[in-house]
Amino acid sequence: MYGSKWIRIGAITGGLGVSIGALGAHAVETSLQKKTAGGEITNESMIKILENWSTATDYMMYHSVAIVLVGLVAIHICSRLLTYAGSFFTAGIAGFSLGLLLYNTLWITSGMKAIFLVGLPNLLLFPHENKMHALLPPLGRLGYLATKEGVRAELLQ
Repeated sequence: MYGSKWIRIGAITGGLGVSIGALGAHAVETSLQKKTAGGEITNESMIKILENWSTATDYMMYHSVAIVLVGLVAIHICSRLLTYAGSFFTAGIAGFSLGLLLYNTLWITSGMKAIFLVGLPNLLLFPHENKMHALLPPLGRLGYLATKEGVRAELLQ
């Protein structure tokens, strides 16, 4: 992948990190204070949710800076390892930061709203499903097979 694309991805995820952090610092904190005052959640739960939110946005920013650095190096050096590094930093944002934010959302809201939040990205990614298999071509694609013993993963050709 070209360096400029990694710089764009890093800038976009960095902007999301700032936006989500501001949302947590203002809207989420205000909402949690109202829920704490109303007795819906405890003060300890509110503190834990806000700490998780802060951690998620901090790590999103760290990964975003790393992605931009990958892009800056990739402008001058063409390497498959740089592509893997950028991909894994992006996966770190999706897995850790967004996972922690989703966990907080499940904690704050009812389950049905959270299920909607899980379903929406799947709907948005549906048109790109076949393109996503080519992210790491040397590793191949995993297929999941149901057997009597359970579900196992196999590498597809």
